[in-house]
Amino acid sequence: MGDRPLVSWPRVGDRPLVSGSRVGDRVLARTARARHNAAMATRKAPPKAAPVVRRGKEDRKRLPADLEAFARGDEGRYRPARPDRPRLQDPRPSATIPGVRNLDARDFHDRRCETMEALLPSLSDESASAGEDRDHLARLLAEAILTGQHRGRSFVSFDAFVDVALGLAPARARELARHGAVQLGLREDQLRQLSEETVAVFVRSETALAEKELPGKVSIVIDEGGNERIRVEVDSNRAAQVLYAVGGRLSQLAADQDKGAASKGAPSKGAPSRADAPPRGANPRSRRT
Repeated sequence: MGDRPLVSWPRVGDRPLVSGSRVGDRVLARTARARHNAAMATRKAPPKAAPVVRRGKEDRKRLPADLEAFARGDEGRYRPARPDRPRLQDPRPSATIPGVRNLDARDFHDRRCETMEALLPSLSDESASAGEDRDHLARLLAEAILTGQHRGRSFVSFDAFVDVALGLAPARARELARHGAVQLGLREDQLRQLSEETVAVFVRSETALAEKELPGKVSIVIDEGGNERIRVEVDSNRAAQVLYAVGGRLSQLAADQDKGAASKGAPSKGAPSRADAPPRGANPRSRRT
């Protein structure tokens, strides 16, 4: 047992065959393959897995239609198509100012509220220089009533806005607003919220100037007949840029007006409707909301 070698090498005659020659390498390779095959022959085959029985489509339980759309990744499942309605008719509870994006309505409110807060110290300052700031604050408060600015941050009323956001007593704020209305050329009885269309045009126009950092002023005018007007004052050398920016913001409101005018003048069902129809194609107006 002590003299027996641990490894049995192949032998050629009386000499063990070792690697180092071409013949020896071939013999060793055949021996290794034979031992491997012998070992593999004694292994047990792995147990066969149970067969999978697939039922037909008619036997499978179907998912609800909305879940199937979710699994397919349909775009409409995540981003429903915008309903075809005018921008001024937005029944969503989360809508703030009709005809204005919620983001623009919040920016409009915050921008003006920040200016008002900066002018509040003028109320306790009796100097002559503070008088202009008080008049400016009065005009901003008047325009806040005219535009319903408080809706930009979902305040329930003008009184709640001045009380919570500015720390002003509602009676004092309305007194200043009446003074500001006179400065704007309005009568006190005209100090009320304007029509939704006028407010939307005013907010969109002012937002366009602020977004592009263009010089200009947007103001509200009400004539003797009660007609509401929007006035945009710009320098003549920047007029093209200002009107282009404002026009882009108002394009969707203009498209709604065009659709309304077309629906009012639409022919009856029995009359031909394609004779004067405009050519088909992409809407040239901006898709900005």
